[in-house]
Amino acid sequence: MFVKDKITCRMQDDPTLDLSSYCTHVPLMARMRLDLFTERAFRLRMSRMQGDDPFPPAYEIPFAVGKHANWAPVPFTRAEDAEEVVVTTAVLRIRIARFDLRFTVWTADGSRRICPSGGPVYGMFKDGYTLFDSASAFNEENLNDPNAHWFYNPETGRYCDTYLAPSPENSEHRWNEIHDQFFIYGPDYPALFAQMNELIGPEPLPEKKAFGFFQTQHFAEHGSQERLMTVARELRRRGIPCDTLILDFEWGDAVFTDKGPRMGESLDWAPKYRAPQLPADMLAELRAMHFDVMLIYHSAPKFPNRAHQAWTQKEYMEEVWWSKLRERMAEGVRGVWMDTRRNDVTDSVIYTGMQKELGSERRALMLGAHEMFRVRCWDNLPVKRRPWDHLVGARRYPMDWTGDCAYDWDELKWQVRAITNQYGSMRGYNYITTDSMGLDWKIQARWLQFTDFLAFSRSHTAKPWDGGMPSWNMADLIRYDRVAEKTQVADNLGPTDRPTAEASIRKHHLLRYRLIPYLYSHALLNYRTGMPVCRPMLLAFPEDPNCNADQWPYQYLFGSELLVAPVCADVTAWPIYLPGGARWMDWWTGRVHEGGQTLQHDVSDVSTLPLFLREGGVLPMQPECQWIESGAAPERLCLTLFPPAKGQSSRLELLEDDGTSLRYQRGEVAITPIVCAADAGGLRIEVGPAAGTCRGAPAQRTWNLEVRALAAAPKRVLCGPETLARADGGTAAGAWSWDAVKGMLTVCGRPTAAAAGVVFQTG
Repeated sequence: MFVKDKITCRMQDDPTLDLSSYCTHVPLMARMRLDLFTERAFRLRMSRMQGDDPFPPAYEIPFAVGKHANWAPVPFTRAEDAEEVVVTTAVLRIRIARFDLRFTVWTADGSRRICPSGGPVYGMFKDGYTLFDSASAFNEENLNDPNAHWFYNPETGRYCDTYLAPSPENSEHRWNEIHDQFFIYGPDYPALFAQMNELIGPEPLPEKKAFGFFQTQHFAEHGSQERLMTVARELRRRGIPCDTLILDFEWGDAVFTDKGPRMGESLDWAPKYRAPQLPADMLAELRAMHFDVMLIYHSAPKFPNRAHQAWTQKEYMEEVWWSKLRERMAEGVRGVWMDTRRNDVTDSVIYTGMQKELGSERRALMLGAHEMFRVRCWDNLPVKRRPWDHLVGARRYPMDWTGDCAYDWDELKWQVRAITNQYGSMRGYNYITTDSMGLDWKIQARWLQFTDFLAFSRSHTAKPWDGGMPSWNMADLIRYDRVAEKTQVADNLGPTDRPTAEASIRKHHLLRYRLIPYLYSHALLNYRTGMPVCRPMLLAFPEDPNCNADQWPYQYLFGSELLVAPVCADVTAWPIYLPGGARWMDWWTGRVHEGGQTLQHDVSDVSTLPLFLREGGVLPMQPECQWIESGAAPERLCLTLFPPAKGQSSRLELLEDDGTSLRYQRGEVAITPIVCAADAGGLRIEVGPAAGTCRGAPAQRTWNLEVRALAAAPKRVLCGPETLARADGGTAAGAWSWDAVKGMLTVCGRPTAAAAGVVFQTG
């Protein structure tokens, strides 16, 4: 039996804000103040500002903070002597030394010191707490200034209009005018993530369609409408699920010269994208094929003080840049990929500006850069790069990619740990993906398998109908399987008998799309609780002594039920640890393994990702599809489950909203509880009525079952009071079938009122 996520509702911030009483202020010394957010979370502020007020209200909410409503008052006591000042809440005792201004944190009774401690840092957590500024946790070295120069302006609703420039005399100091250090005490991970969500603000939820697959098209400076439409048609013809096409700089972002493209030099469509159709007509045709389109930008609007942001190829006056983006959006462009590095403030301004343009009924779609890689592909620097964005700043928008990394096995392995563990999930970043390219077809297959089991799935690969790319021979990275097909395609590449990644890509895309109800539930859960979709083993199994010290950093849970172990080498066996306390079922074969052991798992089949469903795990799945409709929730769902052990039960909550609007921020979410219980008499699966409502919820819903890893066929199956008929191999509503080879029970339900729920029983 295992514990499921406990949902706590986070509503949209109260629009009222009084900066003078934003939180509980505790003066410490002349230019030092303690700000209590809760009884277990605080900020230590130090100021070098001149004047009577070292902490002006205009600088109350730095870029590191996302909560714009006043915090509830926190009861405290304050005591001092010649050596220190002591502030005590119901949970913490904070002691600040007068001599060197260092602080320590203790339990409220003073019996145990919490911080500093000697344990290792996992992401941004250490021994049940986190200590961070706007640039890093625990003073980790990075390329950012730890000062929060930008501050939230309640009059404009932006972070870029209030800026505190460092004074010349303080320019050599580690911190300048105002410096903040934030502390949160859990002591467990769920409590830490929940408090981070409240203080920093949750990552916005992407539209449901954005949980499909993103294909970036880079045509080696030779892009055109014809080539783009060929890509779109081939994806549909080959049955490779995809929802969004991203156009690289050839769409118009670059001006081409004898010396190559000058990126960011244009905000209009290039000539090859203006014919034979108008861009709006091209986009309409793609939308009819169920594709959204995003455009890359190497430019940005020039807002006040943007000079203090990092690299951007070109700046435009704000109204010019925005007017051109409005033109593109009016034509049907759905979003932008901001290839502007170390620009978390800039990207946040663009994302919030796009959301303002769209209003509350459609979610903005934007991809930013959260650069982290083992080796940059262009210069082969043998340096592990940490994230370049501010530690918390990029949470203002939901989707990032890790930059131009290398494409070998070592890089893939590094990316697995970075995204799902130390620089992604364990730092509160949920929606990170990579370029997903491999130097050969095996790496390509393995990389896309990994990508399909991230919260955000994207590829930057060329396609075989693309005539090739000049760098890294990218056309050879993803040669689709033509062994059986033996057909000629438009790019004159001709047939090939080489092994390819196509079968693996199609297979795992199709599974990802079936898992969208499960994935989207965990994405909504991330918004409400902060718990990431991809959960490293130390986060998912903190009580397991084989996991709690990050002994298995290259495998993770996808949501709460599926264990994913990406293969990061050209090998035939891969070590996988199955946590104790439950059995685990191989997703592909149905074979059941005891927990608490390490497998040398057979991975000789390159087209299969190691994937395990834990005992008691329930997966709400939708029918196979090639694209996602963001609106109404599906009327037919299948519950795929590995039953709990006898005498045990398990629970999952299906979370749904309308998939397109910001109503989820107001709590318009339907939560359907699903409970499985096993006893001597059989198995009971109860789908309860939904708590809450959302727009687009179906009036009727058909629930099917797929119960796996059963030792024998049941004697009977009931749906409510009705005894269902057995019809092996059949698909008639109100019947069940048994597959003895797979050990699988399949139940085809009948349409029922969605608000009523349904109960299945076997015996």
